[in-house]
Amino acid sequence: MNEDNSDWQEMLRRIFGEDKSREMEEKIRSGAPFSAFHGGEGVFAFPLQSLLTSSEESVNWQLAKMTAAGKIGTGHPATTMKDAQRVRDALSQANLRLDPVTSLTPPEADYAAWDVSKWLDASEDVWKVLVTPVADSTTAAMAGAMQSHLADGDLRVEIAQGPAELRQLMGLFSKDGDPGSLQVSGLIRVLAANLFGLQFGQAWASLALESFGSTDIGLPVGKPDQAALVLENVEKFAKDISLDLEPVLTFLATREVAFVRLYHAVPWLRVYVTKAITDFAKDITFDLSAMEEAMRSVDPMNPGAMDELLGKGFLTPETTGKQTAAKQSLETILAIMEGWVDLVTMRCLAGVLPELAPLREMMNRRRANGGPAEKAFAALIGLELRPKRLREASELWSKLTAKLGEEGAEGLWAHPDILPQETDFDDVEGFVARFAGEGPADEVEASLEALLDGTLGYAKGLEPGEDSEGDAKSE
Repeated sequence: MNEDNSDWQEMLRRIFGEDKSREMEEKIRSGAPFSAFHGGEGVFAFPLQSLLTSSEESVNWQLAKMTAAGKIGTGHPATTMKDAQRVRDALSQANLRLDPVTSLTPPEADYAAWDVSKWLDASEDVWKVLVTPVADSTTAAMAGAMQSHLADGDLRVEIAQGPAELRQLMGLFSKDGDPGSLQVSGLIRVLAANLFGLQFGQAWASLALESFGSTDIGLPVGKPDQAALVLENVEKFAKDISLDLEPVLTFLATREVAFVRLYHAVPWLRVYVTKAITDFAKDITFDLSAMEEAMRSVDPMNPGAMDELLGKGFLTPETTGKQTAAKQSLETILAIMEGWVDLVTMRCLAGVLPELAPLREMMNRRRANGGPAEKAFAALIGLELRPKRLREASELWSKLTAKLGEEGAEGLWAHPDILPQETDFDDVEGFVARFAGEGPADEVEASLEALLDGTLGYAKGLEPGEDSEGDAKSE
């Protein structure tokens, strides 16, 4: 702890005494959830955590980070210089192998070896962009569901009859420190930010413990143009599938640099993916009746109340009709990206990596089905960051490349408006033909082209030189 924390440490001592404050400080350092505290503070210990920061954000990011760090725990191997060089060499060689199989240009070489904690740190800014819209909706929904429950006189009675520590803590959210004038709106905001921070922190840790590199979710979580791998997670994956580390490292390094190259060469891609996620999040809704029922059933004096709330899943949002388009847009672009990465990885490693076929199949299954971490994240925001039409997307890229060559096929990245739609995966041959300029054109498009080249036909019953009323045009 640094000296900047002396104020809140003193506050803990004054409210909870020397022994209890020491226990709480230790748990704060370890990242343990506040529901692990015992002695009566229970659910209302969460607002205390927010006093470590003056942020007005809808997510208590400090609590989220501490919760994630606590779940990750200690004992993970540090990245040695030898390990770091091994990873950098794998990424560098993979980038060189990609050059003959794609027309997309790579960024300047920037390779890194991360440990699990570094993945957590590196991904924080991206998660703030993606998760904040969800958290804003969550906070608003929670406020509506909780206001009547927390504003009534029963809660004030519970506080007045509760332990002295609880009364003092509630005084921090009251006018002039008087628990009788509890500022419920402030308490709700803080409680919501802490609830969301706790639940996101748990999903965040799961992702950190499973991610191979910076692009596992389809959107780079590190700084732009940097390729990185988490060697510990790569080693664990190799062991789980009973393969030597070297071929697994080669395969995953190729996928990593392919994703990084794609985002570098297609500048609009990051904004497009991010917008699809935030468009989905901004229309998020919750079952308010379930929230209200969950709040009514929880005893605020119970130290395990927070675990009960999270266990009920009342923070999991509902998917609405408004979000269908954003969800389909995201799933489609993730499939198109994954299909391209799958194709170039297969082409540059074919004949080089004997284990390519089983590795490719395992990765496709992992991305299509989603792992435990992705499912935890989906439960939090109601959106799965995975491509559902991966096999169709791979087929599309294979057929495009066979017909048009690498550069011609990769013209698909020129603009988002020419990307295939979800329905195009039902007729890959038809889309490929249209993209190649073959087959029947869209009626409106054909009419526009005919207008521009002077071959547009005339309405039935009219001849050239007549206007729409059938009268001869004047010269």
